[in-house]
Amino acid sequence: MSTILIFVRHGESEGNRSDSFNGHVNVPLTDLGKRQAQKTAEFLDRYKIDAVYSSDLARAYETAKFTADRQGLTVVISKNLREINGGDFEGVKYSEIEARFPNEYHDWRNDMGNCRCPNGESVRELATRVNQEVIAIAEKHKGQTVLIATHGTPMRAMSTVWFKKDITDIRDYDWVKNASVTVVNYDDLKNPKVELYDEHDHLNGLLTELPAYI
Repeated sequence: MSTILIFVRHGESEGNRSDSFNGHVNVPLTDLGKRQAQKTAEFLDRYKIDAVYSSDLARAYETAKFTADRQGLTVVISKNLREINGGDFEGVKYSEIEARFPNEYHDWRNDMGNCRCPNGESVRELATRVNQEVIAIAEKHKGQTVLIATHGTPMRAMSTVWFKKDITDIRDYDWVKNASVTVVNYDDLKNPKVELYDEHDHLNGLLTELPAYI
């Protein structure tokens, strides 16, 4: 039996719609985000899922619960799967961040892997905590299939792990779409293998994504 981790980015959130930086800000899904999460849960019927984990933030938990309910499971909450702690960026519209924090926003846009959100978390710290949690989940559920609901920056950071890049190469990977599915084989914890990446065809006309300037 293979150890399969299925990563789902949360559906569209109120923060996505407001075009503001929402790391630890606890915003819910929009009605569209809920429809996306439902479509993703239906897509995941093809898998027999043994456990469901989620960031403790509402947008990820709500997304995970659609799948958990369909498969008769309970969502296990983990703070380590949270989005980045944006510090002073939190809740600020992207159009205002550049004016208020020009140096930090320059790093976010041009050297993301080395960026630290002012009075918040660095992207490197985020990558470490998320990867450690993912490995712990894989170790606990050897030979099983597990859903992990998380966020955009954790997915981008994990992409550098899966494709054996340094965190400084994080900008080589685009934001995965809302409610998209990425499937990774974790039989070898040190060499996870991506089987499906940013799958979103099941969303049809419901597709949303972060703009490139974020």
